[in-house]
Amino acid sequence: EWKSKESSINSQDVLFNAIVQESDETGDYSKFICSFECWVYYTNPTTLDIDSLKIQNAEYQGWFKR
Repeated sequence: EWKSKESSINSQDVLFNAIVQESDETGDYSKFICSFECWVYYTNPTTLDIDSLKIQNAEYQGWFKR
C-alpha cells in the first residue's frame, strides 16, 4: 500500500479548481477538479525498506456533499 506523508520533506502541491456548486434530489454538493503533485511511500513489511515514487501532473475529479 502506497501512502503520502504529511511530514514529507519533498514538495507536495495541490490546486482545487473548476469548483461548481450544484443540487439534486439528494441535496447540495460542490464538484471540483484537483490538480496535484506529491510523493508516495511504500514500506516493505518484511525488510522495513522504504521506497518512494513521485506522482506528477495528476488530476482528481470529485465532489463534496453538503
